[in-house]
Amino acid sequence: MATEKQIQANRLNGLKGGVKTPEGKAVSRWNALSHGFYSSSVLLFSENHFLMNEYREKFYADLKPVGAMETILVERIIASSWRLNRVLQTEKKFNRNGDGVDYRYSVWEKVSRLETTLERQIYKALHELQNLQKARFIAASALADLSANSSSLDPE
Repeated sequence: MATEKQIQANRLNGLKGGVKTPEGKAVSRWNALSHGFYSSSVLLFSENHFLMNEYREKFYADLKPVGAMETILVERIIASSWRLNRVLQTEKKFNRNGDGVDYRYSVWEKVSRLETTLERQIYKALHELQNLQKARFIAASALADLSANSSSLDPE
């Protein structure tokens, strides 16, 4: 817990810097978009929303979600894989420019960690989606068996 003296010092420091005006805040909100890795938005303003919609449609066609929970997981897979592609494309640009990528630098350590995190998010969401779909399939099969058995027992 911070002492009263630390709280006062933090308040004074908070008055010194930072963006104050609405104009400055509007500009600074794009600071994280130099590469877009940590953007809260999946689709950056510089990216093609038609390509994103096409990308999304392919995932929906492949994964065929049913219900809200499956849809949430598919959307998570789409967002994480879109971001992972962005990271990989940026890495390719550095290699294509002849600069090479020196993985000893901390920036590339961060990129590597980000890649790993995004891959884990994709696999985790995919695993959960598969579990839900398997449970749904088992429940539907059990219901069909029950319905078939009950109709064979009806004396008509």
